[in-house]
Amino acid sequence: MRTWLLGIGLLLLGSASAEAIVLVDEALDDPKAQGLHGELSLSAFGLRGNSVRSGTSGEGMLRLAHGPHAEFLLGEFARSEGRGGVVEENRSFLHLRHRTRLSHRWAWEAFAQQERDPLARIRLRKLLGAGVVFSLWRTEEEGRLDLGAGAFAEEERTTNQRQSRLWRMNIYLRLRHHLDAWHLRAVFYWQPRPDRMQDARGLGKFELGFAPASTRWHLKLAGSWRYDARPPIGAKRTDWSYRMLFGVSF
Repeated sequence: MRTWLLGIGLLLLGSASAEAIVLVDEALDDPKAQGLHGELSLSAFGLRGNSVRSGTSGEGMLRLAHGPHAEFLLGEFARSEGRGGVVEENRSFLHLRHRTRLSHRWAWEAFAQQERDPLARIRLRKLLGAGVVFSLWRTEEEGRLDLGAGAFAEEERTTNQRQSRLWRMNIYLRLRHHLDAWHLRAVFYWQPRPDRMQDARGLGKFELGFAPASTRWHLKLAGSWRYDARPPIGAKRTDWSYRMLFGVSF
């Protein structure tokens, strides 16, 4: 059986969005998924005529689970150009995490991350941190709700030659819920400075899907929200993105 996906909304515009990849980390502490697993996707698009735009993007995930331990590597990149070779998007992201389950509800984790986004004035941002994760609610049939808390050291260089080194708290909620044909995956991060709580960053991502068992079609809506109380000069505090996907199999 072959599956053909029909894109709606931003997908028709050649969007290089890769929001769902961050939600994959819900599998990190799944005791049933042992061994090595990976995913990789690459895409390219082009528009010529009244509109001129071209670009490439990719995202990938590699996960190794052995007993109560798991290592997780994910990455993504996107680059696109418009008329006259003007760069409209140019970003990359790499995240490495280790997690160890201590009990049914508790786990600890350590992570490292590197990010580049010159159009958001981020020349290079590096993180190194650790924390604990507590499962607030968890069932095999319906899903789970996790609370994570920790801290990380951050080094950032901007495109206007500013450089900073500081500590941030890292607090997040992660939800996965299934109800009949519906599923919801969401994660929300809040990262304030401990010495200046009003200087905070936020990140939210969600994916809502509907796939009736009696039909061969499915619908997904995904989006993201980013907030920086003190963004680099020339960048806005808040960014939003969204995409919609309609799929049919036959």
